[in-house]
Amino acid sequence: MSLIIMILTVIASFLVVRIGAVAFMLTGLDQEIAIFQALSAFSGTGFTTRESELIAVHPQRRKIASALIVLGNVGIVTIIASLVNSMNSRLHTVIVLAVFSALMFVLFRLLSNRRLMEKFTEKVGRKIIKEGWIRPVSYEELLLHAEGYGVSQVSIEEGNPLLGKTLVGAELRKNDILVLSIEHGTQYIANPPADFKFGLKDRLVCFGKMDNIRRYAYPKEEI
Repeated sequence: MSLIIMILTVIASFLVVRIGAVAFMLTGLDQEIAIFQALSAFSGTGFTTRESELIAVHPQRRKIASALIVLGNVGIVTIIASLVNSMNSRLHTVIVLAVFSALMFVLFRLLSNRRLMEKFTEKVGRKIIKEGWIRPVSYEELLLHAEGYGVSQVSIEEGNPLLGKTLVGAELRKNDILVLSIEHGTQYIANPPADFKFGLKDRLVCFGKMDNIRRYAYPKEEI
């Protein structure tokens, strides 16, 4: 009986973490950050100062994190208690550990299935919105609450490190910069492709961390 309770608790724990991640995503968090924060809240580990602020300053995220912390404590205690109760003998211990390892492997493979997770995320997201548990963030709210982020323009002049590079080659996303559009001569290119090459006098409209955008807008100045 203890083994069955443990298996059900582990499965429920994985589902709770995934649902929590979907809820975080609906508040505007990136998918990878949302998954990490859901797992961190559920397990009570893994928070960094900067990432914890993303949760603490947002009312909806605080509610999600609080629910995950409570459920995580219950789940972890239940799993540990079930494991202890199942280990009545050496044989039972081996069986329990084997079953637990196999279950973890199966769950890991399921969570690694991109198509399955995309369908799960879509269905859960719709359910959360329909029930009114979480109000999805709007783009206007995202811009207002993203401290240190904003929209600005970058002109490509001589000496600019972007000159001659492709959009993917410039690796702007690694610096928290998203190129929304490019004015290239007489062309206006919205959502430019990854292989677009920056040319002289190009004008970029970017969203991202303002400090990083300024380094490209004024490359000859000390920022």
